[in-house]
Amino acid sequence: MSNDFAQFQEAFFEEAAEHLAVVEEGLLELEQHPEDLDLLNKIFRSAHSIKGTTGMFGFNAVAQFTHKIETLLDLLRNGQKKVSPSIADLLLKATDCLKTLIQSTKTGAAIDEETVRRLTGELASSSASDSQTSVVDVKRKVAQSVLVESGGGDQTYVITWTPPEWLFQRGLDPLQTFKELKSIGVLTGITLDMSRLPGLDCIDPEKCYLSWTMQLTTGKDLKVVESIFEFIHEDSTLSIEPVKATGNEEHAQEKAATSGGNETPKQLGQILMEGGLVSPDELDRALGQQKRVGEILVEQKVVTQQQIEQALQKQRQQESVAQAKKTDTTSIRVDTAKIDKLINLVGELVITQSMLSDLGSRFEMRQLPVLLERMVELERNTREIQERVMSIRMLPIGTAFARFPRLVRDLSTKTGKKIQLLLSGEETELDKTVIESIGDPLTHLVRNSADHGLEPPEERLDNNKQEVGTIRLNAFHEGGSICITVEDDGRGLDRDKILAKANKQGLIGENDKPTDDQLWPLIFKPGFSTAEKITDVSGRGVGMDVVKRNLEGLGGTVSIKTTKGKGTTFMLKLPLTLAIIDGMTVRVGTETYIVPLLSILESIQPKAESIKTVVGKGDLINVRSTYIPIVRLYEVFASEPQYTDPKEAILLILETEGQRVAVMVDEILGQQQVVIKSMEQNFHKVEGIAGATILGDGRVGFIVDVRGVLEIARHGSPVTA
Repeated sequence: MSNDFAQFQEAFFEEAAEHLAVVEEGLLELEQHPEDLDLLNKIFRSAHSIKGTTGMFGFNAVAQFTHKIETLLDLLRNGQKKVSPSIADLLLKATDCLKTLIQSTKTGAAIDEETVRRLTGELASSSASDSQTSVVDVKRKVAQSVLVESGGGDQTYVITWTPPEWLFQRGLDPLQTFKELKSIGVLTGITLDMSRLPGLDCIDPEKCYLSWTMQLTTGKDLKVVESIFEFIHEDSTLSIEPVKATGNEEHAQEKAATSGGNETPKQLGQILMEGGLVSPDELDRALGQQKRVGEILVEQKVVTQQQIEQALQKQRQQESVAQAKKTDTTSIRVDTAKIDKLINLVGELVITQSMLSDLGSRFEMRQLPVLLERMVELERNTREIQERVMSIRMLPIGTAFARFPRLVRDLSTKTGKKIQLLLSGEETELDKTVIESIGDPLTHLVRNSADHGLEPPEERLDNNKQEVGTIRLNAFHEGGSICITVEDDGRGLDRDKILAKANKQGLIGENDKPTDDQLWPLIFKPGFSTAEKITDVSGRGVGMDVVKRNLEGLGGTVSIKTTKGKGTTFMLKLPLTLAIIDGMTVRVGTETYIVPLLSILESIQPKAESIKTVVGKGDLINVRSTYIPIVRLYEVFASEPQYTDPKEAILLILETEGQRVAVMVDEILGQQQVVIKSMEQNFHKVEGIAGATILGDGRVGFIVDVRGVLEIARHGSPVTA
């Protein structure tokens, strides 16, 4: 597969994912507004685009299944069928199946063929209509009416066919034409011509850009062959030329028909041998002859032609997977306005650089104010370019929210609860990498709200609540971070149940009296669940642990607010990007560290009377009647500090995992944005260090992993590089 073709395929998979999202979102809305014809047309267009492009790339299974979906959608939009809950449910299941088929086409993964067959049958049954006659049916009848004519002897034709660009726009599939040609003879030597393809950015999935050349050997005469193309003869470029076959050519055609394709002999033979179809000796004998493996094994009646074709299909899947691994890349669509602004800023930067170069070549001290002015311009341009480049990676968080209407609909069915989902803040932008990483945490929180939080309808009515429960997803900016809230109006967290479970698991002593802020974070512990029974939605105590672990990996935090009988709100606080963070630069001895600003609550210089030493717990500081443990950063990283007495140093009050700690440093140097460089990629993993950056003076500064520092402090093992 050429790089260009692989690039086109990658673009197809991205386009298909977008069209699938439109279909799914539209179907969910269609359930609520079954008479909305514009919505039906929108869904149909996306399904039609998927079918057209899959046909163009030869993804037959996907094209055929999508055609079944498209047929039912066409009946709905033409008024021949009515949108009902059962049809909407069938189309949503078919959309899920279509996603699986496309993913299988991309990766070569196995599919549940029984599910595909069942849904294909259900779609066909739901599409049954006496008043409908498809274009394919008309074409088949025309061809069959001519097939009664007979020809004398086999004839080979070279067919060159360039269909019109409107082929896909009318819902026509060129693969059906090939099938009908095969039904009247042997079709070989099919060559795909992509010379009409425009640039990648100019491809219209509604248009057909392909041409084909092939050979057909048939006992039917020329009129029969021509009749197969009659339905699209308009605007087609079609050439059907008879070829007088010599004996050698006939042998070559027979050979091409039995060989099954241009397989790699050893690879095909290996697949057949692994499948138990041939023995090693039979394979060696076949490979020793100057023929294709497939032809020889069929001639020897070791395997059938069908088994050869199945083995070839498996070979093509393996090659596709290997190619996908080589070319697997991620891409992002960027608004051209962002690119234009970035180009303008680069132009300004070039001008500023030119001015500085000119000034440097003839600099005099009296020109110092001009130099400082140019440096200010350079700083401004650099900062703006940084912001513009980062904005290119920013996507609306609505792309992450899009999965939840379907999820909530399915949860409502499974739990027997009536649930409505309200979304807000979808336009809030977040780094693409962060968006891709928060899907699982948000999914677990929504499932938790649906299963644990919201009550059944009858219980809500008994408590003077509306029968329909509400889950709200909201996103908004706060300072240099983004906040996402998952809120429900359900039962709220049950303090007594959580406390009893924590006592049972030994997380809290029998006589301890934890505050709410200390108790609620325990639900994020692995295996912690207060569910009375396990369901396929939740109850195993693993989901909330995933939430905490994934958020910490992103440098984020999660907090809980709950009122019994009224509901619970989970707030996720995340950095806007993983490439740049806002940090507080601090000094410990001669070393410089950056502490993520997201973890800092405040900084203080303690008084002597506020510090207490407790046996077994070390030094504590009293901050507004709450004692917080003190962690000496110089002990964690085994460095030489300027101060060892907390009264002379600075304490940063940090929060992580619902716990607060006072980290002792010598000096706060200031707040700044820093670019994160991976320690693992450039050196090796260092406990307590999240990454590194280059400081303004050229030195390396280490970015502190707050959670890792606490673990080191608890176990008393300092970091050594």
